[in-house]
Formats: sequence, C-alpha cells, structure tokens
Amino acid sequence: MCDEATASPPCEEPRTPGDGASHRMDLRVQNGFSVDVEDWYQGFPSIPPASWTDYECRLAVGLERTLDLLAEFGTIATFFILGYNAERYPHLVRMIDQQGHELATHGYDHCSLFQQSPKQFRDQLRRSTDAIENASGTRVVGHRAPYFSMAQTTQWALDILIEEGFTYDSSIYGTTDAPVGHASAHGNSGPRPPRSSMIMVMNASAS
Repeated sequence: MCDEATASPPCEEPRTPGDGASHRMDLRVQNGFSVDVEDWYQGFPSIPPASWTDYECRLAVGLERTLDLLAEFGTIATFFILGYNAERYPHLVRMIDQQGHELATHGYDHCSLFQQSPKQFRDQLRRSTDAIENASGTRVVGHRAPYFSMAQTTQWALDILIEEGFTYDSSIYGTTDAPVGHASAHGNSGPRPPRSSMIMVMNASAS
C-alpha cells in the first residue's frame, strides 16, 4: 500500500503481456532434501539414550538404501546426524561425506530444546559437532533441533548457534510453542501435523 502521509511516486502501472521477460518475477521453486540420521528408537521419548544399546542397530541398512536412491537420481541432500551416532559409527559419517552430501548436526542424543538449559545445549552442540567433524574432516555449519523444538521460548538457542559459528538452522515450524513430535516429549495433547518449515540463515559470512 502506498503511504498517504508522504509524497511518494505514483505506483507503477501493471505491465501487460509482452513487456519483456526480464521484468517478470522468477517463480521457480527450489526444493531441498534432508535426512535425520537416527535409528528408529532414537526418536521416542519413552526410550531414553541410556537404553539405546538394548536395541538392534538398523541405521546402516536404511542409510545405505537412502544413499543408493539419491545416487540413482543424482540428488544431493543434507544429513542431520546425531552426535551419538557419529561417535559410534564414524564410517557411516564418512560414507555420507564421500558421496558429496552435506553433513549437519541434529544434536547429540535427540534431546528436545525444551528439556535443555542453554549450557546443556551448547555442550551437546559442541560434542555432536566434534564427533561429525572428527569422523569426516568436514566443517559443520548447519543445525536441526530434535523434534523441531526451536520455538518462541527456545529461540535463545539461535544466539548460541551464531556464537558457535553456525550459518543456518533448519528447526522452525511455524511460530508456536507446539513442536513437531511426540506428545510425551513436550506435554502437548498430541503430535502436530506437518507444516511448511523454514531455514534461518544466521551468519552467512562465517568462514
């Protein structure tokens, strides 16, 4: 809307077809493909990390199939890896990296931001990042919070990500404090339906 309180230039008349393609808005959609590298039991709040060793690890099977499909269709993806898995299966981290995909962190042990203090978050962030970087030799600059728990009351985590040199976050679903995931992890009435996510670019000049 033109501002009636100031002497603004008149609004430009709409262009008619044939005025020139160079003035048309580029409406092409760019799609991104990402994978959370976690085993089936690592996303259930009822199964704490202390008991993860009680379950059979199936991570390699699903990961290898995913990588084969991506290679078949010539698709590059971002893999958000739990630090817990990077410490125990560094060969899987290297396998992802060697196929040209981006490595990013998904936290250390899939703990929701709602259950962490800023210090705990920073410590887990550093531990997970170190595990991924030590396995691959590749710098990590991307982050996705478990359960997409970056919400209005947990955005303090964005400041920590900037301080730690991250360039983007991929954890935000809408603007409410009702994250995606299991109700028992957050005290909500039930899982939230998927919504369009956004990537927060925080420090594009980081080196």
